[in-house]
Amino acid sequence: MPMNLRKEFRDYIVKHGHWMVVRQAIPGRYCACRNDHSQESDPRCTDCLGTGYAFIDRFIKGRKSRQIKLTQSLGAEQRAAITQMAPTDNIFFLQHTIRPTMLDYILTIALDPLTQEPERPYRALSVHDISDVREQRDEKGRIEYYAVTAETRAWPEFSIND
Repeated sequence: MPMNLRKEFRDYIVKHGHWMVVRQAIPGRYCACRNDHSQESDPRCTDCLGTGYAFIDRFIKGRKSRQIKLTQSLGAEQRAAITQMAPTDNIFFLQHTIRPTMLDYILTIALDPLTQEPERPYRALSVHDISDVREQRDEKGRIEYYAVTAETRAWPEFSIND
């Protein structure tokens, strides 16, 4: 019997995944902070993270890898020990039902220590700017899950919509 990779991945996420938010850009819609005349947005806006796009937050279960060093993060300035580079990238594994793009963000959120469900009100711990989305397909071409590379961004506070 052939392996059903989508089912195996879904079962893995149910057992070992954790809650996160994918903040997805809405095509053709803009944030209220965007100035229509100059087409600039407020770089301090916590709704759009300074991008000017309107977003929708999707609470999903996924899996986050440990921090990694990628060549695309070379040139990024960060505090680190002498001769050390602080890793800023993670790889996230998301189910096929979410179609992430490079306009989107992944937010790690605070989880209740007992239930591992998202705290209410929701509280973002970190934001990750998606830099690469790889469709993971089966031999017949069906998308089974996504492997997403995202760089950690420094943001002092976040606004998560219910």
